Amino acid sequence: MDYSDVIVHIFDEETRAYYELEKFWLDAPRIPVDENPVFKDT
Repeated sequence: MDYSDVIVHIFDEETRAYYELEKFWLDAPRIPVDENPVFKDT
């Protein structure tokens, strides 16, 4: 799935091991994410 700024890869365990996509992202910067975001109505 491609949401412009976010890409989601969904694989079963065997397929994930085959493609090893984590290797592509080793040099990518890590962005901290708030685990408990607070959403406000605007």
